[in-house]
Amino acid sequence: MATILITGCRSGIGYETALAFGRRGDTVYATMRDPSIDDRPRDAVARESLPVVIRGLDVTDGTAIRDVVAGIVAEGYGMIGEAGKGLEALGAILEEHRGILCAPEIQRLRRHLLLGRGESVEAEGCLRRAIELAQRRDFELRAATSLARLLDGQAKRDEARALLDALA
Repeated sequence: MATILITGCRSGIGYETALAFGRRGDTVYATMRDPSIDDRPRDAVARESLPVVIRGLDVTDGTAIRDVVAGIVAEGYGMIGEAGKGLEALGAILEEHRGILCAPEIQRLRRHLLLGRGESVEAEGCLRRAIELAQRRDFELRAATSLARLLDGQAKRDEARALLDALA
């Protein structure tokens, strides 16, 4: 199994290639300029339960490319038990880009790495920060659903439900 980054996945060959590698069992990071334009890729991934992560990425923006790749690398560190290295990589991105668009997503990735080290209180704090940042940038739903999953796993189902109800 491989980890693959594919650009231009909203339609056409990028879309079909991402699905094909996902069906094969590879972890695919399927990128497109604006994932909110078309639900078809996300729906196909969900329908087939594929290991495909959909991310926004403008391939004409060098900083965005670097940040997406750094996030993928940080997740990889978490998967192999090197959460500390992943947290360092994410910390460097946050330090360099204080308050930019990727900050809520970086906080979500930090949560994943912190959980890998058993630091659930800190992970919860990251998700709460992600929601705060996301409210300013229309990414609230993604951060809130991650926090709701974490709360549910901590037997805090009522708090998770209230969080999601507030978004409805």
